[in-house]
Amino acid sequence: ADGTEFFFARSSPSRIMYAKYEEGRWTNPRNLGESVNTKNYDWFPRVKADEKYLLFARTVSGKIDLYWVYAKIIDDLKPDDLK
Repeated sequence: ADGTEFFFARSSPSRIMYAKYEEGRWTNPRNLGESVNTKNYDWFPRVKADEKYLLFARTVSGKIDLYWVYAKIIDDLKPDDLK
């Protein structure tokens, strides 16, 4: 990873967010949308070192499970102005 992309969890409501470092500053954080985020508690996003997957935890009915999406579709999930 080149350090120009940042995924993090926002609380209240819990959402996985994305920002990109461009022209010497971070863009405003954007929600990855319903393809990743749910009404449940989505948190701890991490891009694997090989950059093939975005992993995250989701709490559903008090149970925590791990989820992932292929990194190649992360670009499709990013808002158009951050691609």
